[in-house]
Amino acid sequence: MKNISILQAASEAPRMITPSQVSPDTPQEVLVRILEECSRALLEAGETIKKDDTGHDETYSCDGDDGSEKKYFYFPAGWHGKCGLVTAPMIANLQSGASLLSVGSGPAHLERVLHRGLGVQNITLSDIYLHPRALKSGLPCHQFDMTKPWPQFERNFDYIIFPESFGLNYKSQADTITEEASIPKDFYRKGDEPFRQSFSMYTSLSSAVRALNSDGKIMITYPLYSHELEFFRPRLLEHVPPARFVDPQKPRVTIIERVK
Repeated sequence: MKNISILQAASEAPRMITPSQVSPDTPQEVLVRILEECSRALLEAGETIKKDDTGHDETYSCDGDDGSEKKYFYFPAGWHGKCGLVTAPMIANLQSGASLLSVGSGPAHLERVLHRGLGVQNITLSDIYLHPRALKSGLPCHQFDMTKPWPQFERNFDYIIFPESFGLNYKSQADTITEEASIPKDFYRKGDEPFRQSFSMYTSLSSAVRALNSDGKIMITYPLYSHELEFFRPRLLEHVPPARFVDPQKPRVTIIERVK
């Protein structure tokens, strides 16, 4: 039986705290502790963080986006540090003015921690439905379906992250693609059924690459399978602009960077 402690906010007013400075050489475990400390300091009414028996943040939950008291569960900021989606070099660059687009940001817990706890300014949120907490965050928001062509942004980004959002809806989205004529023939497997899910994923990846700055990176907490890499790797290299996969230090994270 896990010994789980619960942290729950009592006040309603959004808070700002003195930003914690992060250098590119900050050890990842130190960054995780910083993210967790900022998360706890910035909790708002209706938000809860549960810790596991090791003392690390395990889940983040908040009241429903429909105004009900039903709790919806997400991953806390510290989790994104532990899995390698958020790294010290990334935070240091963001604190120096780099820009970030979060795709599938939900209630924007991670992004609010980066903004209010780490002083990151250039953050843009996006989701298919914008959560009230995201709308109240004061950060720019875009509403769109990541599995379909993306809107034209006012600028490109240095980082685009998918915080546990990539892959969740691709199976259902793929099943809605009924017109085989809409899928390029090279997305067919040996002349059989079209690889609908990979085609849907590629739509998101190609849109993300086009939204990157020349030295930008895409960070995804979704480990692509070998057959998915087989489909995507050559296509991204031939993409305009081209992009390539980077071997991650953490197995849960897929990293894609634009080729200069």
